[in-house]
Amino acid sequence: MGKKKDIKCVNYLNGDTHVHVSNGNTKTGRGVYCVNTLAGDKPLTKKDGTQLTNVGGTCGGCCEHCEIDCYAIRAQIHYSTIDNLKMWSDNTILAKEAPEKFFEELEQYINREFVSAVRYHAMGEIPSREYLEYMVDLARRYPHVQFYTYTKRFEWIEQVCAKDMPDNLVINVSIWHKNYDNPLQFPEFIYDDGTEKELKDVPHCPAVDRNGHETGITCAQCRRCIYAKKGQRTAVYAH
Repeated sequence: MGKKKDIKCVNYLNGDTHVHVSNGNTKTGRGVYCVNTLAGDKPLTKKDGTQLTNVGGTCGGCCEHCEIDCYAIRAQIHYSTIDNLKMWSDNTILAKEAPEKFFEELEQYINREFVSAVRYHAMGEIPSREYLEYMVDLARRYPHVQFYTYTKRFEWIEQVCAKDMPDNLVINVSIWHKNYDNPLQFPEFIYDDGTEKELKDVPHCPAVDRNGHETGITCAQCRRCIYAKKGQRTAVYAH
């Protein structure tokens, strides 16, 4: 039998579990505040079987095959320091088990700092319909802050965001191989793996070149997805 792999970060919901917000990262840029959760469904685990945290991710049911080849899971493994694992795990626990506390603390942060833009889930997903409703409510009460995210929770956003959506909450739907008809015309963010030739005529995210390499252009510089309009389509080269 192989050697048992130790869990690197163990977290539980308790008095020390708090929301963690960062002032941007290498992809979003400073000034775009990020509140990240764990990607995937199961606890974050490396290819060699090393389990990095005891907390399951927030993407359950979004993709047919949630595997280690997912770019979000790969990125979290790459950046899996103890501090990052603690932050992502805390956020995930609160998002799934105590969304009211999650949004109370996020609101406190917005009130304390000069926040103009917030990206939900640079990695991870909307974990519940209740959480999505909190997202909408917070945007309504803070019209001076621009909120945005990417999601495959198509059924929930159709139910919650069909009408009376605040203009400062942008829901970009994640499209891959025409997996969603998008009847309500949410802005689309389309993964371009080279198999759909018509995507050559769609504006592409400038953060990734056609060879799948990061260019260094950040969301804070581009801002296309942050202020995406109804029906807007943006593609991103496979990376």
